Amino acid sequence: MTYDYLPHLHKCVPSSVSPDKLSMYTVALEGWRRGLPLKFYTTQFGNRREINYSFEYEGKEYKFAVAKGEDVTQEAMKIAKDKYITKNYLLEKNVSVPQGKKFDKTTDDEMILNYANQLGYPVVLKPTNANLGEGVIANIQNKGELEQALKQVRNDLGYQNVIVEKHIEGEEVRVYVINGKVIAAMKRIPAYIIGDGKHTIKELIALKNEERRKNPNYKGRNIIIDKELKQNIEKEGYDLNSILEEGKQLFLRNKSNISAGGESIDVTDEITDEIKNLAVAATKAIPGLAQAGVDIIVNEKENSGAVLEINTRPGIGGHLFPSEGKARDIPKAIIDYYFPNTKRMKNSTQFYFDYGSVQELLNSGLAEEVIVPPVPTADAIIKEFYIKGNLNSLSLKRRIQRLALGANLYGYLEPNSEESGKLVIAGTEENIKIFLDNLQKEKNIEISESDREIKEPLRAGFVIRKLSKKDKNSTHQYTKKSSKKQLTFKQKLYNKFGDSIIWKIYRKLKKG
Repeated sequence: MTYDYLPHLHKCVPSSVSPDKLSMYTVALEGWRRGLPLKFYTTQFGNRREINYSFEYEGKEYKFAVAKGEDVTQEAMKIAKDKYITKNYLLEKNVSVPQGKKFDKTTDDEMILNYANQLGYPVVLKPTNANLGEGVIANIQNKGELEQALKQVRNDLGYQNVIVEKHIEGEEVRVYVINGKVIAAMKRIPAYIIGDGKHTIKELIALKNEERRKNPNYKGRNIIIDKELKQNIEKEGYDLNSILEEGKQLFLRNKSNISAGGESIDVTDEITDEIKNLAVAATKAIPGLAQAGVDIIVNEKENSGAVLEINTRPGIGGHLFPSEGKARDIPKAIIDYYFPNTKRMKNSTQFYFDYGSVQELLNSGLAEEVIVPPVPTADAIIKEFYIKGNLNSLSLKRRIQRLALGANLYGYLEPNSEESGKLVIAGTEENIKIFLDNLQKEKNIEISESDREIKEPLRAGFVIRKLSKKDKNSTHQYTKKSSKKQLTFKQKLYNKFGDSIIWKIYRKLKKG
């Protein structure tokens, strides 16, 4: 499987960025790369703590949550949260929606069943305010199926307020709109495998999960073998030990949730202008909605559609890392919209920052906000050096790190033995010279410049990498020696955050 991803995100999404943080990280990264001062902070919602971020621009702070900026108002969010209120706003503006009706907790199931009979099957049942497709049951064919669906949604899931609406045949498409312009569109398909005539279904699922782990939007979202999956393959005449015929596509689930193994396919260039206009009209029907994900059921034969719901905080990972089709640069469109004067700024795409350290500090309560050090300036250069010395010495490695950070350089020190390694540094020519002059003052250190061009992206900060697997003797010796003494709280923190981009900020906060 090959992917058509955005080149400036290649190898720039740290492993610490889980799929649910992907939207936040990529938008924050885009703004940071343009030179916008970036700050992360925590916001409390009852017992729940959420990490948000902001950019400083022309003396003003612009706050973001996930990929949503301030031009999505609280009023818009309140409207979109209730699917039935949203439907009414859309109807007022003659935006096509499925015919349906809302029922609150005071309505008994019998009245709902009577309405569905009048409306005509098939129907869809969904909660008025659930997220991520929870409780949505489509293509209900008869009264018996609706009775079971009501039991599941109202009793098992606890959603008493529901909507019953006419089921419309077609494919569901998520269209991302910013400021009245369609930026991307994708459809999601349920988890599936394709047979090769050699492997069992169980083995094909394992291979598919291995492939999914390579995609930043799918990692940790494996296809789980459970009762539903087994029932679905049994309906097709198979079991887990069956060898699937070559080229045979077997769907494993009914729903297309990415978290359950579903996949996203880009269809931006395939949807018609009529569907794009429908999505734009839907966002304009809701006051204060500058950006949104619009879910539309599309009938390709009739070139028509109906809006199912509007999402004010949609995830953009499926657009950035689709299984098929072209990746769409939504972070760029978002930053272009909120900060139009930065469009022509040189984007330092060879640098990225580590989100894991930021997240850990904020979640631990050690800091209330973390300011990410600025991206290197446009005149920054990257150089590689060979270094010889006692690289088994932790104190020496820490001194090299402090010299680099003190000269405002990014990069890393990577030993390949106890006595040699490579040193990669990025910054201005002047700062690199200051660093090298100070490093030369260290005893028994030899450095020579490499002629290799550095193409891989660099993490902000200065990292001390571990020895390669070929030679871990020095690492083992240090670990064994260190385990004999009790480290102080400060030492533990230093070992944990000493090579991160926010260590200086942490100390500053503690002093304050």
